[in-house]
Amino acid sequence: KGILKNLFAFLFYPLSSFGITSKNHMKDNELFRKEALYHQRHHWLGKALLLKGIPLWMVVTCTITFIALTFVALMKGEYTRRVNVRGEIFSQQQTVTILAPQQGTIAKHYVEIGQTVKKGVPIYALDISRDTQSGNLSDNSKTSINQQIFLTNNIIKKLKENKKINIDKLTQQLVEYKKSYGNTKQLVAASLHGL
Repeated sequence: KGILKNLFAFLFYPLSSFGITSKNHMKDNELFRKEALYHQRHHWLGKALLLKGIPLWMVVTCTITFIALTFVALMKGEYTRRVNVRGEIFSQQQTVTILAPQQGTIAKHYVEIGQTVKKGVPIYALDISRDTQSGNLSDNSKTSINQQIFLTNNIIKKLKENKKINIDKLTQQLVEYKKSYGNTKQLVAASLHGL
């Protein structure tokens, strides 16, 4: 331990602290003792003072006081008021905003301005058609749908006619098959009789 201590001191302390000095240095320092010079070189500017913070009793007192005041304010303070009241609620008469399910223009009025209406009564008829370069979209759609209905009715009419024709043909074939069956039956009976 002593060797390490001396080595540490040799590395980190000036040589003058071990009595090793140069000639010039010796002349300058002959007025003062070695201990005084060492103390002057290695001593701090002052003593380190540890200041005490706020006393514990004051911190605890302030904390408990704050918690108690908060609790009392929450329990006794009137920041809301609950009141039980019996009665009815009447709304003031005011205009009601009515929204249409789709955009369009008013085509027909069913009521007049200022007239009282009840729930479910139609007020306006809306035209929700759109105009395109090829014309009114709803008119074009109506025309297209009417054409499809006309073509479908023609197809149904032709199918009914074809059904009637097929039934007539099948009925005629059935009659012919019955005649043929009757003739075949007579031939078989005659051939059995001849044997």
